[in-house]
Amino acid sequence: MTWLKENVTRANAITYDAAIELALTTGSKIQFDEISQNPHFEYYLGVEIPRKYVVWFVDARTIDTLLDLVAANDFPGISIWNIMTYLTQLWLIINSQYDIETIII
Repeated sequence: MTWLKENVTRANAITYDAAIELALTTGSKIQFDEISQNPHFEYYLGVEIPRKYVVWFVDARTIDTLLDLVAANDFPGISIWNIMTYLTQLWLIINSQYDIETIII
């Protein structure tokens, strides 16, 4: 395939629910990286030559850490760039910590 290049990876975006389901389906153990504050897991796919896949995703802990950075740096607020994929944990945490203002331009 012409789009494959050595030492270059390619990724697809999946939802939080899809990440959890994929971890369950592949029997993967979800781990949590303390430095980046992100959960992740890995799995292998393929019969003759198994390929390693690594999935990083965002959960409530990640969101809470990001919001702590906003407060610690006295930022005036946050914005959400992709609301097409609903993440329940995101909105529960934001609603509990902020007054939300909708701006329509």
